[in-house]
Parts: sequence; C-alpha cells; structure tokens
Amino acid sequence: MRENRVKLKKIYGKTNAHETYSMFIVNSIWRLKEGGKLGFITSDTFLTLSTHKKLREFILNNCIINEILLAPTNLFDKQNVSTYPAIIILTKCSGDSNKQVRDNNLMSIISRIKNEAEYWKPQVVNEIKQRRYKSLPFNIFFFEVEVQIIDLFENAPKLNNFIKGYIGMHTHDNKKYIAAIKGTELADIFRKKNYTKIKQNEKLKIILRSDLKTERWKPYLKRGGGDQYYRPIMEALDWNDKSISVYDIPNTVPFEKEGVVISGISSRLAARYMPKGCYWDSNKAIGFIAKDKSISIEYFLG
Repeated sequence: MRENRVKLKKIYGKTNAHETYSMFIVNSIWRLKEGGKLGFITSDTFLTLSTHKKLREFILNNCIINEILLAPTNLFDKQNVSTYPAIIILTKCSGDSNKQVRDNNLMSIISRIKNEAEYWKPQVVNEIKQRRYKSLPFNIFFFEVEVQIIDLFENAPKLNNFIKGYIGMHTHDNKKYIAAIKGTELADIFRKKNYTKIKQNEKLKIILRSDLKTERWKPYLKRGGGDQYYRPIMEALDWNDKSISVYDIPNTVPFEKEGVVISGISSRLAARYMPKGCYWDSNKAIGFIAKDKSISIEYFLG
C-alpha cells in the first residue's frame, strides 16, 4: 500500500478508503449489480471510527444494509488472530431515486454473539430504520443505543449553529517556548524537573502571573485533562518577534477571543471557560468561539 499510495488515493480518495478492507468493500460495491447482495466479515472498527466516516456514508448512499452482526471474538483463534469481527450483509441500491428505499429499510442489528451456533438464533435482534444511521455524528453504525437518545440527536438544535470550533497553533518546541506560571501545579512540576538539568538553556521556564500583563507573554492552553468548567491559566506562550516567526499560527483562527476550550486528549470530555487573550495548542486543545452573541459562555458550559 505504501508503494502505491498515490495511485490508491486517486482511486479511493473520495471514500477515504485508506485501509485494505475498506478498499475491498468499496471496490466490491462498485462491481456489484443493482439488487446484488454482498457479505463481508471484517474488523468492527469501520462501524464507529471517525476515520471511516466516508466509508459509512458510501455504504448508506449506495446500499441497503440487510444485517450487521458482531461475530464471536474467538472466531479466528485457530489462526492466531485476535480481532473483534463484524459481518455486514448489503444489497446494492444506489442512486437518488432509491434514497427513500434506503432510508426506510429496516436493518437487523445483532450485538456480539458468544459462539457460531448463535448465528441461526441470536438472543436479541434489533430492527432499526437505516436513516437512523445518519443521525449521530460521523454516521456511526451504532448498537444498543436507546431510541430516545437518537431522537435527541435528530430533533435537538445542532451546537454548530451557535458555536464554532478551531484547531490551535504549533510552537514546534513547547519546552523552549512555553513557560509555567509560578504558583501553579505545573510550575511545581517544572521546578522538580529543573533540579536534574545542569545547563541553563535546558531548564524549563517559570514566570510570574503578572508577566502575562506584559507584551512578552500570552496565556496558553494546552493542559487541563479532565478539569471541567474552569481552570486557572497555568502556561504562557513566549511572544517576542523571534519566537513568533517560528510558530505556525492559522490565519483563520480568532485567537484571543473569549470562548470555551475543550481538551483534545482526555479520557472524558472536559469543557472549560477560555478568557480573552488566549492561544491554544493544536494537539491538546480545541477552542470554541460563540457565533450567536446573545448566548452567554456560561450557557454553553451548561
């Protein structure tokens, strides 16, 4: 695949089929006659991963999903393959004229079975209209989600009508350009690490909170993890001309505006107040700015 990446992207780019099994599914559907049936057994990752959103869209726009079954996890133990397999049965039904047929199709959705004997008589078979798979973000092919929750996704106002998210900036060297603010947990961590560093230029920077009022430093949001609603600013971004020239700062991102920041990497979703003047890290945080000024930041935070 690596050797033929450019060629494969030209063929499968629109469906973002970047894994072998994704390409097989897409290509098989292309070759299938209208009304023809197709069955695949593959990793269940394509059901939920955001990277397979376009694959799921392709299936929804070109096929009736007859059945999805989560097969036993020990299915390929004899082949020394550890996987979570899924079996999907499709009928090709493409084109705009068949949209209603696809949307109203009643799918059979079968949660993980324990052994192959259950193929014929699974304990529970959920029947879901195919249009429901368009309701959740990324067109997730969900299992065992209550109807009331799906109704909320379908009927509730979309958050992106009121607030817009932006990826942050790159410093290219956080150790060099990011300082901890004295009196914070991060400053204590930096101080302990500095005990082991002999060279002055290797020491992590610690500044006073009052330094944020000068032109030299900007409040920076990178850490925070699971802290919800509010967290004092713990880090500062070096803002002299020489440093700024190194940074990758997206021109379209409205930095320094008041908003909400959400941790990009965390075991759970954590949204916090973002005061004016802040910049944020592209890998560790996402900044959200209100589009509707009549709604307060406190309301967005819940």
